[in-house]
Amino acid sequence: MQVKYRLTYSDPLDLPIQFPVNENISSTKIGTRVIGYSNISSSVESAPYSAASKKYDKETNRYYVTSQKKATLEYNVRKTSGNIAGPYSDLGINAAEMDVDDQGVEKVKTKSKIRTQARYDTSMLKESGEYIEMTLRLSNKADYNSYLKISDYIENIKITGNLDSTLFDQSNDADGAEKTDSQGNVIIKVTREDNAYRIRVRKDKLQTIGNASDGVYYVPIEFEAYTGDSKFNSDGRMYSNYRMTLEMKMYGTIDADENKYLIPTKADDFVVYTNAKIIPDVI
Repeated sequence: MQVKYRLTYSDPLDLPIQFPVNENISSTKIGTRVIGYSNISSSVESAPYSAASKKYDKETNRYYVTSQKKATLEYNVRKTSGNIAGPYSDLGINAAEMDVDDQGVEKVKTKSKIRTQARYDTSMLKESGEYIEMTLRLSNKADYNSYLKISDYIENIKITGNLDSTLFDQSNDADGAEKTDSQGNVIIKVTREDNAYRIRVRKDKLQTIGNASDGVYYVPIEFEAYTGDSKFNSDGRMYSNYRMTLEMKMYGTIDADENKYLIPTKADDFVVYTNAKIIPDVI
């Protein structure tokens, strides 16, 4: 007798629990095993409850995965050309420098633009979701694991999608903001907390590297960091190194609970910029 069956999981988080990673293939204790019963009865209806039953549960095959492929994320500053400070000049902010307004008049520097980019690679995954969530958090050198209120330090965050569309604009997209396609389907959902901005977007709205089916996504993110004495050295804010952390992961639906992401799709990376006040003549 041969039996074939198919397992279906309504929650993708259940799959790695059912079939865990076993890197020690000689182990007979890791993985899922099948227990079989043979029942004899005079009718189909009573067969599952028959006392004439034989159980087979010997330690034979166990089912597991030997390795788990994961998504990768590279989050970097974009190179700038023609700047005497070098191609990564966005990462160094000097509040002592003067800024120039639209009329060419010098003024005290109060903010500085930082242009970043993310490369999110899901090409090695066997299963992926239709929605990608990007989470931004900010911290500084005093404690990189303690996240700051983003709007106290950053303004004008913009995330760009395909066809130069704006997926998120800090100035316009409030907590709970949604964007729909021409059929009325929600394709972008924004969740804003003081210390975390989450933008969930249907993945076909992101730029891709290579063919869309390859699952490699390119995400330009730019923002303006506050600087200058009017903002710093007061109210607990200080000149320091600041870390912008980006986390990306996939979901099956736009409204899936925050903890219902596909585990192998979670990846994070960060960029660090220096916000300082340096007077070169004194050095």
